[in-house]
Amino acid sequence: MDDSGTSEVIGFILSFALSSIFLLIALSTYHQASDNTDGVVTGVELKAVADRIATRVVDAGLIGQEFPNASLNITMDLPQTANGHSYLVTANASTISVAATDGTVSASSTTFKLDAVSGVTVSGSVYSTQERIVITYSLQNGGSTKQIVIHGA
Repeated sequence: MDDSGTSEVIGFILSFALSSIFLLIALSTYHQASDNTDGVVTGVELKAVADRIATRVVDAGLIGQEFPNASLNITMDLPQTANGHSYLVTANASTISVAATDGTVSASSTTFKLDAVSGVTVSGSVYSTQERIVITYSLQNGGSTKQIVIHGA
């Protein structure tokens, strides 16, 4: 003991406690930044997938307008995961949506007003585990409906 009323042991314990608190704060900040980065990277990858598929769906719609009696299959390879997350692709006439199956991140892309074209329907869904997506254009109901469907290969 010294004249100030504290011992070396108490000083060591206080120093160790402060060092531990600073270390825990640093680790917590690192994990939070890591989780945010994972979400951003996954979102960018899902957006790229949605854009690629939307482009092909619009291509099928344009070909269908030019050649309404044609049948068309466009096959694309899908990445099995986006930054380690499997995902589901869902299509409707106005958007292509891609969502991680664990529900953490999603993204979408527009089909550039394909829903405004009369008689065109877009539907379907595909899981990334199927590795391939097929976009099928066909004429239905005796020629009154142009149907674009996405499905797995």
